[in-house]
Amino acid sequence: MVISLLAACDQSKSPSNSVPASAAQDGRIALLKDISGVWTPTATPGLTTIYYADNRLQILQGDTPLAVTLGDVDPGEGTVNVNTVARGKEEILTIRKQWNTDHTAYNLSMTGQRWLPGDTWLRASSQQ
Repeated sequence: MVISLLAACDQSKSPSNSVPASAAQDGRIALLKDISGVWTPTATPGLTTIYYADNRLQILQGDTPLAVTLGDVDPGEGTVNVNTVARGKEEILTIRKQWNTDHTAYNLSMTGQRWLPGDTWLRASSQQ
């Protein structure tokens, strides 16, 4: 009896029990699909394409594919970390989904050596 109570106490403290794994995975996939599309920066010319499908992320700057792997995805914060190499060094790019004040539309901000700090990315077109 005591053993089962202790096991139940341990399980209730586990962070994985607060959100079912399928709900957490659904949130990650929804965010990755939300950021998928063609984006244009407000401060520099060009287009960036972000595409997520089949558990794989692809990013193109213009026509040039970037070598990237998917890092941490946090749907609660609206952030996606992407691992890449810039100027010969490993780098983590952070893509953040930023809602407007009335929560009807969003843009992206990206941090990393490849982009200007504070630049906002507007959706150029959507993938349907």
